[in-house]
Parts: sequence; structure tokens; C-alpha cells
Amino acid sequence: MARIRSLKPEFWDDRKLARSTSRDARMLYMGMWNQADEHGRLNGDAAWLKGRVFAFEDDITAETIVALLDELERAGRIWQYEVDGDPFVYLPKLSKHQRLEAEKVESRLPDPPSEPRAVPDADKPAPRADDSAQDADKDALLYVAGSREQVAGVGDAPREPRSAKPKRGTRLKPDWKPSDEARAWTLERIDQATAAAELEKFRNYWLAKSGKDATKVDWDATWRNWVLNGHAARASPNGRSTTDDRVAQGRALAADLRAREKNTPKGITDGAQAHAG
Repeated sequence: MARIRSLKPEFWDDRKLARSTSRDARMLYMGMWNQADEHGRLNGDAAWLKGRVFAFEDDITAETIVALLDELERAGRIWQYEVDGDPFVYLPKLSKHQRLEAEKVESRLPDPPSEPRAVPDADKPAPRADDSAQDADKDALLYVAGSREQVAGVGDAPREPRSAKPKRGTRLKPDWKPSDEARAWTLERIDQATAAAELEKFRNYWLAKSGKDATKVDWDATWRNWVLNGHAARASPNGRSTTDDRVAQGRALAADLRAREKNTPKGITDGAQAHAG
């Protein structure tokens, strides 16, 4: 389902994107915002994207869309990935432009990998519908620049060759634990006792879940989403949630009132009631 998205004025100031991608690639990038869900994921089928973004452009084909997607991926603005042979696109910095509410709705699309795939440099310029502008002054293309966000670390980590078979999702193992990195990340947000309790809930939930949604490519990423989406409420310093504290305080107050009423002489109580009447 398409969504209403806003466009900030700062979108037009990204010189780096303007110089590294074509106008049609940047137009596709903006069009994908409307198609992405609250988690920044969308269908990555080229024919589908052509119909959604360039439905009335006869000079743009599904093959052109494939080239435009590669442009955006080389620029670090999108991640392309496959699950069970189906293509998907992830917009890693969509939240820089939009106010997303990922915690309120679960994505119907599979999780993206923990980092983008490797995209080799093109041997020749990708086919573009704006080829006629290639000889123009490059600065003139700045009026269609993209967003200011950059994907940190793109190109630094080793990645799978593009020709390699994409990872397949797996079910959670009964003894699964977050990696050391994911565990350190977790303990920066919730205390150890809460993390242990949430890990047990996490395992129980995913081990009981069935169907395609029960398989994930990256369980560390799924765990981080679990924590971020509010399943693990931040605990107070004494190990209990603030809600538990309020309930305990309310019960203590009620018990104190009952004790005071029990120890108050009956005549005083009756006199107080008569005075109130």
C-alpha cells in the first residue's frame, strides 16, 4: 500500500548524490519512499517498480529500472536483497526523511541483511532516460539532488560477490543467543535482568511461530528490532519496571490506610463521619 511521504527542502542539497546518479535514479529513489513500509522495506521487482513510479514513461523499461537500482545501490542509498528468490529493497536512511512508526506495525516483508551486498563498479555508464543531458554542465543537475544522509562504512566491510547465491532465512535455534556485539548493544538500552527475560520471550515467540514469517536471514537484526519496538521496556535501577513500582506503592498506601483505620478508636471514627455528614 502506497503511503504519503513528505519532502524536506534539504533534499535538494546533496551534491554527492547529484554527481553520482542520474535524474531518473533520484526520481526512482523518491518514488520508493511512497512504496516503502514503516520499516523502510518494499517490493524490489523491477517491473512492479516501473508501474508504480514510471507508469506513464514509455522510454523507461524494467531493464532501465534494474540499472537505476544499481546506481542507487552503488551510491549507498538502497540495499537490494532476495529471500526465497523474491527481490526486495531496503531504504536504510528513510527515517532521516520521514517520521516512521515501525514500533506500531510489524513489517509483512522479510528482514534485510545486517549490511548491504557488494555492488561492482559498472564497466560503462548505466542506461538512462536523460542521456541527452550527459554533456551538459554537471552543476546544472544539482536542482534534482537527493537527501543528505550517507551510509556509514559502505565499501569497508567484506561482502558477498553479487553473483553469489543470497542467504536463505533460517528458523531460530532453541539455544540461540545474541552475538557479543548484539549483547553489548542490548545492555546499552536495557538492564541485564530485563534482557534475560526478554530473550526467553523472544525465543518462545519465534520457536512457536510457523510459516514463512518464522524464518529470518539475520536473527541479531531481528533481536535488535524486538528491543527497539518496545517489547523490552526499560527497567528501573532496582530491576523492576516503573509500572511495577507504581502498583507496589499503591498497594502499600492501601495497606497503610487500612492499618490506620483499624487502630483508630470507634468513637473518633463515628464522630468524624457525623461531622462529615
